[in-house]
Amino acid sequence: GNEDFWHITVNFDMTTMSVPSYSAVADVLYGTGLDYIKTSDTVRLGDLMENLLGIWKTKPLGYKLSAKAMVYEILGEYFVSVIRKYRKDTGYSKISVAKQYIDENYTSDVSTGVLANMCSLSETHFRRMFFKLMGITPNEYKTNKRILKAKDLLLTGDFTVAEAAAKVGIEDANYFSRVFKKKTGFSPTEYVNMYGLS
Repeated sequence: GNEDFWHITVNFDMTTMSVPSYSAVADVLYGTGLDYIKTSDTVRLGDLMENLLGIWKTKPLGYKLSAKAMVYEILGEYFVSVIRKYRKDTGYSKISVAKQYIDENYTSDVSTGVLANMCSLSETHFRRMFFKLMGITPNEYKTNKRILKAKDLLLTGDFTVAEAAAKVGIEDANYFSRVFKKKTGFSPTEYVNMYGLS
């Protein structure tokens, strides 16, 4: 009509991701879930993209890191929007208690058996269902949460590698460094040198 409008086009190369074809993540990567985005979600995504554009244009101190964080937030919002209906239709509520527990207690070393009991499922059924819905195992999910938090801690400049590892529940700094490099492609020190503000 006569109303002003704008659009932002962003392309992501997701070809390096390896996910099971039956997982919710695959629905996003292969476009089968695009019809699930609600109008209210597109408004939120538009706001986030506008913020990203503002960061990139003004280039404040640490703008590359801020822009990267905003891209992750946009992807997170998009994935949540697309996956919402999928999870509702496939029994996500059955594993949600365990997922929430991991989200809030990722520093603890709770066993998969205990998580399964929280959901009133056998351990085998719980593992299968978690993997089907999340695309990764419960242990991988916990590790990813730990590494994500460790990145934040390291980038503040207030924590050594050993301190950041301990804060996220990994006492062995060498083991932490190996896992960090496996998950990010960089050692903790390399990561800070690349993305730190100093």
